Amino acid sequence: MKKRRNLIFLTLFILVNFLLIYLDDDWTVDRITYVDEWANTRVMDVRENLVQDGILTHTDQNRIYFDKQQGNFQSFMVEKGDAVTAGDPLYTYSVTDYNQTYRTLTNEIDRLEDEVDAIEAIISEIERYSFRFKMTQLRFRLMTVNTS
Repeated sequence: MKKRRNLIFLTLFILVNFLLIYLDDDWTVDRITYVDEWANTRVMDVRENLVQDGILTHTDQNRIYFDKQQGNFQSFMVEKGDAVTAGDPLYTYSVTDYNQTYRTLTNEIDRLEDEVDAIEAIISEIERYSFRFKMTQLRFRLMTVNTS
């Protein structure tokens, strides 16, 4: 019953619209629409620049603590206020158990190498995705050029 009623309404709707278009002798209803102005598309990065004067400073401090169970502290190699760059030795100490220290450092190296491998895999996946995205954009541009 419900399907039959919906079918009747649909048929009636189509017939009324057909009659309105057919009986329109003054062409008040447009049958075809033309594009008057064409615009070229452009690909750009959206970017907002905020230029401000400011002072850069560190956001946190990295404190280094010496574990007395792993060895004996000997001396600092830098003084407070000295300029320090990456890789500069900060202090010296002697290790009590070389084998344990070797195993700990080797495990840390392995863990960091695994992290590097994982990050490189993610970067290459992102680059593949970016390449696919650029190829899709290129195909789209070629399609729009061929159709115009």
